[in-house]
Amino acid sequence: MKTRTNKKYIAIVLMAMLTAGVQPAPAQGFLNKLKNKAKEVLDNVTNVENNASATNKNKSTAGESNKNSGGQGKVPEHDTPVGVENLHMGTSHVKVSNNQYTPKVTSSTKYLTVNGSINDYHNFFDGVAYINSYEDGIYYIDMQGNKLFDSRIDKSVQNLVPRFNNGVVMEYVAREHRAYIRDKKGNTIKDIPVYSACNFEEGIAAVSFKKNATSLKDNDTWTIKYIDAKGNYVFPKLWFTSTEFYSANLEQNNVVRKTSEGMKAYAVYDDKKSCFLWGFHDGKGNVVIAPKYLEVSDFHDGMAAVCCAPIDKGKGAQKRWGYIDKTGREVIPAKYSIKPSDFDSGLARVITRDENAYIIDKAGNQVFGPVGPASQQSDADETYGYISPFYNGMAIMEYSVNTLAGYKKRFVCTVDTNFKKLAWTLLEDNPSMDNAYDPVKRNSSMEFVYYSREDNTCYIRHSLDYWKIIDMKTLDEKPASMIFRYPIVNGLSVYSDAGGNRGYVDINGNFVIKVKQNEF
Repeated sequence: MKTRTNKKYIAIVLMAMLTAGVQPAPAQGFLNKLKNKAKEVLDNVTNVENNASATNKNKSTAGESNKNSGGQGKVPEHDTPVGVENLHMGTSHVKVSNNQYTPKVTSSTKYLTVNGSINDYHNFFDGVAYINSYEDGIYYIDMQGNKLFDSRIDKSVQNLVPRFNNGVVMEYVAREHRAYIRDKKGNTIKDIPVYSACNFEEGIAAVSFKKNATSLKDNDTWTIKYIDAKGNYVFPKLWFTSTEFYSANLEQNNVVRKTSEGMKAYAVYDDKKSCFLWGFHDGKGNVVIAPKYLEVSDFHDGMAAVCCAPIDKGKGAQKRWGYIDKTGREVIPAKYSIKPSDFDSGLARVITRDENAYIIDKAGNQVFGPVGPASQQSDADETYGYISPFYNGMAIMEYSVNTLAGYKKRFVCTVDTNFKKLAWTLLEDNPSMDNAYDPVKRNSSMEFVYYSREDNTCYIRHSLDYWKIIDMKTLDEKPASMIFRYPIVNGLSVYSDAGGNRGYVDINGNFVIKVKQNEF
């Protein structure tokens, strides 16, 4: 570099000398040749330095990428799958041990001091979280870790884990058969004699109580009504009565749902069938689609998946899923035995009994597949093991294909609605994939990709109990080398590990609130 710099200065000085004044005529030809040579030297030096600068910049960027990806760096060229050589390689393949990652304590970390240990603690909703402590009882905290007030709920009976919504919380006290609507200061806005209740959603909750009966017994008549955050009865067109309802749990059956695309699912209890039947209203209590389905998904992309009673005769007959539009018209017949995904960008995922997945359009036509055992048993050059539902026009797919070195290896890629690959990454140390896991509700089966519509966050499974947040389009970790036990809800994730660390962490892995035990 020193030699190039010296040549550069010599050339610059020479150029300055040659252009500083008028040269004698006899020497003009020689000097012009010398001037052109000097300019050539200067241009060569400048080009070399520019190339060196670009190279250093690339090395710096690569170094930063290595740093952000846990030191893994770029995958060797021979591991690259055929057909994606020019696509971005995401960093979500980086191995991070569950024991290597512990959230960081910062100067902004708040502390929640407890006696003994915490039995259970839950996500923040409306800026308030519910804490169940062995020694300190049950109470609520704010996002600074400050205790707000004690809960009335008996900790031995957890039929309803309360969540704040629109500034209030529903506390159902089983031992009293009463529900208390309370504000964030712990004031009781209203108490209602009920036998079951559910959390508020968008300022609306459902309660049940007995009609013309003084004790809990068979053949009592039950009335189910809706109330607002002040305890006033609303939506009278949705009320219903039942003689068998008391065995059903309002909260566990998710009878109050969020509005999606102007439609809100609701349920009535059918005594003859001993189950809930679902329909939709307009969010103001006006029935749009009468309740007749065993289950329903929310509307997305103008369509909702609905579950119908078995059409087959016989003891082992299974219920079936199909799709309806907002008029209640059956657009795709109920023929799927496994719950299908929501529609997104005109596409949805359906699954066969043999766990093969297909992507269908709004007419029910199969436009891609099979993905799963049928594909993996084929002799095709590229086989598919898993595909997620579509979210915002993209899906994540696991596939096997030859590498540049000529052997087959498993990879993950993002595809658009034309199934064109957008980015790829390696698949390392992930469990087998099937198609029905929701980590928020903690169902028993396992999905490789989870997408939170609450905050448009995509998670990819890191191990059996941990998740990484990724950029769905690039398959890069967001942020790098981070794992979460539970998805982020309202900006924070509940955190716990075998080392006794407890609390709430943000998307950057910083402890926002950390639990610590009282010294004595």
